[in-house]
Formats: sequence, structure tokens, C-alpha cells
Amino acid sequence: MACRAFRWLNNERAHPSIRRLDFNIEAPGDRAAKATGAAECTNMVFEAEGGFNRASRVIMDNGRQVIARIPFPNAGPQRITTQSQVATMDFVHTRFRAPVPNVLAYEASRDNPVGCEYIIMERCTGSVVESQDGITDGFLNDLADFQVKLAATTFSQYGSIYHKEHVSSELEARPLYSDGAPDDECSQRLKVGPSVERARMDIDRGPWRDVNSYLCAAVACEAGWIRFHLNTPQAQVQLGAKHTLGQHISLPSNAGSVSHLLFSPKIHNITPLSSPIPTFMPPTCS
Repeated sequence: MACRAFRWLNNERAHPSIRRLDFNIEAPGDRAAKATGAAECTNMVFEAEGGFNRASRVIMDNGRQVIARIPFPNAGPQRITTQSQVATMDFVHTRFRAPVPNVLAYEASRDNPVGCEYIIMERCTGSVVESQDGITDGFLNDLADFQVKLAATTFSQYGSIYHKEHVSSELEARPLYSDGAPDDECSQRLKVGPSVERARMDIDRGPWRDVNSYLCAAVACEAGWIRFHLNTPQAQVQLGAKHTLGQHISLPSNAGSVSHLLFSPKIHNITPLSSPIPTFMPPTCS
């Protein structure tokens, strides 16, 4: 399987190759049938494709339809990306009663009959926004209200969400939410763990307890990304190819060195999203 929904103006051959994935085409249907209590899968139909996943509609002999989503190799770090996606959908559905699909089954390892990671989930009904002629005020109000609820939720650390059995014992002992936030059903089952950014890099993934540590790690990540890609064919055709490695890295490094000023009480009193406490004067990046 390779990405077929997009074309690229630059390096056309390379992009599909990094999204190529070989797997047992019949196994997702078998797994979906087992998860839904059906006798067998009668058909599997291509549904949608993005830059990181392909989704297929799986039709059962009892008429039920579910979605099998299979990530491309570039979707994120192996194992933890799928684990975090499943936990994040669980969090949003449980805490906010959002209409996200329930996960019926998943594997965060290639060691299974499918031969790759996958998520089997319920198929959402309705239509996508882009297919509608117009967007109503009611829809926009509902969307804004949901975003406000998300932004008002503060966590104990910066990172990604996991079920507690998928993080270390040290991280499992830490609370999900920031100090003073009441516990709920999610806080008993979910924890903050490593970030799933940048699939093919060995970087500091956290989680981070304060905003300055997070920003320092982000700066180091971007500098590492520049080093990793500087001499690739894709980079050589970009406008920035005329600059040296030192010039490229100086920009994120300089941004990191003044990160403490962004949260100075002399400028503004700020409570960052997902920060455990207001961060005013953290130490500078070394």
C-alpha cells in the first residue's frame, strides 16, 4: 500500500515511497469482524487518505460498517503514536462527550496478523463540513464552545496522552491534570507521556513539567531536524539552501535563549495551556 491521493511538485518519487506499507489485506477485515461480533467481513472499501493514514470502510455480513485506519510509516514514532491516538480519542469522548468514534480494537505493534499497526473504530455518521453548501451560526458556536473547553483543560505536564498501562511507573504516579483540578474518570485511566512529534528522530520527547523545558526541547528538536535534512535532495532545491548549517541553527537557538522573556511578569501574566502552574521567570536555555 502506498499513498495515492496526492501528487508532489518536488521529489515526486520519494514521497510515495516513505508512505509505502506492506500488510495482509484480508487481516483488517478479520480483525474487524472479531471486534464487532460478526461472522465475517464481506467487503472492504477505500474511504479516505491523508498524508499519514489510510482509512477503509469494512462491511460485515450482519450489515455493520466500521473503519480500519492504517498509518503510513511517516505517521509518527512506532508504537507510541498509535497508543496516544487511541488514548486521546478516549479522553475527548469521555471528558467532553464529543462525537468521536469509539475504538473497537487496535494494535500498536507490527507483530500481529495484519502485519502493521492499525485502529478499528466505529464509523461516524453525517457529512463532512467541506461538503456542505454553507456553515450555520449554530455549528460555529458549537465548535467555538468545544475549543474553549479544550483550552480550559490544563495538564500536569507537556506531552501526549496515553492510557496509564502504556507509560512508565514514574509517569503513572503523576496526576493527569494540573494542581487543583478535580479528578474525573479520565484522570484514573489516562496519563501524560512522551510527545509523538518527529517520527524518525531520536529526540527528547518529554514529558516536560514546565514551559521552559518544553521550549528548550522544541528548539533542540528543530535544530536536529535541520541537521538531519540539510543535505537531502529536497533541501537543496529550497530557498534556504544558500545558507550554512550554522546560520540555519542560529535562528531556533536564538529563539530558545530568550524564551524566558516570553513569560516574564514584566510583560504579561500568563498561564500557558497544559502548564501545571503560571510560569513567570523560568531559567534560560543552556
